[in-house]
Amino acid sequence: MMRLAAFAALLLCSTRATKPAPFDVADWFGGGCGRTTRTITVVETRFMQGQGQFPELVAARLHQLLAVAVPSLAHQTNQCFVWVLLTDPGLPDAPRRRIEQALRPLPHARLVDSPRKTDREAPNATLFEGAFGASRWRRAMRDAREFALVRLDADDGLHVDYLRLLADWRARHRGELSPTSTFAYACSSRSLNWKSAEAKRWEATSAGKKPKSVHLNAIYERQDRGCVASGLAMVHVVLDGAVPPCAPRPCSANHDKLRVQPFPVKTVVVNASSPSTPPPVFRVRSVTSNGGGNHEGGRADVSPAAVAADYGLSLVDLLGLTRYLKRHEAAVATEMLEASAARGCNAQYSGSCDKGGASAWAREVINVHGDAAGRKDAARCYARRYADLVGTLCAGEVKFCDGMVLRRHYLEQGEAQGRLWGCGRPRALRRKKVS
Repeated sequence: MMRLAAFAALLLCSTRATKPAPFDVADWFGGGCGRTTRTITVVETRFMQGQGQFPELVAARLHQLLAVAVPSLAHQTNQCFVWVLLTDPGLPDAPRRRIEQALRPLPHARLVDSPRKTDREAPNATLFEGAFGASRWRRAMRDAREFALVRLDADDGLHVDYLRLLADWRARHRGELSPTSTFAYACSSRSLNWKSAEAKRWEATSAGKKPKSVHLNAIYERQDRGCVASGLAMVHVVLDGAVPPCAPRPCSANHDKLRVQPFPVKTVVVNASSPSTPPPVFRVRSVTSNGGGNHEGGRADVSPAAVAADYGLSLVDLLGLTRYLKRHEAAVATEMLEASAARGCNAQYSGSCDKGGASAWAREVINVHGDAAGRKDAARCYARRYADLVGTLCAGEVKFCDGMVLRRHYLEQGEAQGRLWGCGRPRALRRKKVS
């Protein structure tokens, strides 16, 4: 009996000894991340803030987050950062569990409920203390000289060397910030934009198997001035363990403002050299992208091997994402048209609202690229717009309309008569083509 008790005690001690220690953010930046750094780097991602009530939108964004954002950060060659995903307190349990499971291999990542919008000009110390422990966070800040807040949208990824390039940039400019010049910027002016709708040749490949001789049909985007949103870093000086108010003013971490406003400091360090080098940011352009319009750029076929090497992304995962979005984008678009919050119009969280681009693209997805349900909605909108069609083609009530009959009428007669197909405002529909 004594031997059994001694064995149980030894087993208990062994179990306790192998239990991993709680993550210590101060130790992480003090060498646990692979090297000692005096710059606290936080990658911040907003995921479905104010939008947790839209199941189709949540699911589509979740697939993009897991296929692109998570692996791109997991493969960063410099892991000396922490990742904070700010989410809606009302996010359903199922997607919450999937995100938490995906983050388990990343001890320096946290999913945080946040009922307020982000202010990158004045980092929220209380939020970070809650995520990583107040005493540990304060100790990390006391040891730091700089604090860098890096934006990453939930449907984007960063080049695997991106955070290393940021660290190298700060090393070259060490000591440049001061109480009178408290901040600096770094960003990318180039991105590789991949539209899921333009990857249809993947559909013939068996699910879960790697396609052969397939390239990503992508667009190289370039901003002539300023920043792509993802990858935008605002670096602050740390004084006595805290980030002071930015000086001189004005200061902003808004990528749109950085494109047009003159700032009194060296504003943007562009992490992009020649066109032959891979763009620093990989962007998934789908209906969830608040309009998803591309700036001017050049089309290119990019090999999956290059995408895996440059961004840490799996071709099989991108193939799964393609198939999912193809099946569900019309349902997502319907949610976006029905509720402004699904298009980002929620000042409590984001303070921004895409009133035009998101709605226009949502209508295009439903009217042209949508599934059967989306096409049915478009046909009914066509009938409601023209009362004579309800009488002649729908037996007097919209619910009796046959979508194929209405579609044929539009293609054979309606278009020539100047009628408009689909849902939405007339101006947004005039240039839409129906196949």
